[in-house]
Amino acid sequence: MGIAVLGPLTIGGDQGEATTPWRRDRIVLAALAVRPGRVVTADALADLLWREALPASWQKVIQGCVVRLRKRLGSQAIETATNGYRLAVPLDQLDAQRFEHAVRRARELMAA
Repeated sequence: MGIAVLGPLTIGGDQGEATTPWRRDRIVLAALAVRPGRVVTADALADLLWREALPASWQKVIQGCVVRLRKRLGSQAIETATNGYRLAVPLDQLDAQRFEHAVRRARELMAA
């Protein structure tokens, strides 16, 4: 399983690459993927999804997004924290992290 955020957001796996059909799910996944291992608060996710026009059921909607994403990524891929959620996949499953690692390695090799 891999998550690509450089370019269109995609989830890759044995069945090929796909995007999640739900706009809100994509926004939640992107927010978590650009902050791997760090908690993204439910309030921050709500702000990304709705700005100032929060629906009354905003917390349930975000929970629904997380449930659908866990079905796609695996039940352990997104951890629930006290005030939000954390993407808990190995960093090598994120294209942005692989790219950053490659850049660091290239700089090391150039300096040597």
